[in-house]
Amino acid sequence: MAPPAVEDNIVRKSIIGIKKENHLEKSIYKYEIFRRKVCEMQEGFKASAPERVAEFLRNIGLASEEQEHLVALTLDAKNKITGYYTISIGTADNAVCHFRDLFRKAILLNSLGIILCHQHPSGECEPSGDDIRLTQGARQAGEILGIKLLDHIIVSDTGYYSFVEKRII
Repeated sequence: MAPPAVEDNIVRKSIIGIKKENHLEKSIYKYEIFRRKVCEMQEGFKASAPERVAEFLRNIGLASEEQEHLVALTLDAKNKITGYYTISIGTADNAVCHFRDLFRKAILLNSLGIILCHQHPSGECEPSGDDIRLTQGARQAGEILGIKLLDHIIVSDTGYYSFVEKRII
């Protein structure tokens, strides 16, 4: 029979293994639900208004992330979403982004416009000073590249903030 310390260690490892397994199952389940919602919405989804974009972002799970995620939606000439990608995953209150990373995939996808999106894990939608500076810089960089920044939306489970609606862009 193993000494109590060894048995305790085995039990601890087993519990950790179960927690990791349950977390993985939840992640897979969550991913599958989001994937289905996006597949249902994405076919011809037109970013015609900020509230529709916020709905799309909630359906891909952005609003419920525990760390700040900065995402770009790419759009065609008719404002249909042609793709989306994560630019940066930050901490609980910050995400770092360089403009070359923001526009790299948009260029490769031949996008005419992008919508910059992120969430605050706190659930608040008001932009920080960094959010405003990022938006202004992204707008200027997009003008140089010929890819228009159409909006920057901060989303939560219950609301959103649109820089276009607030006339910041």
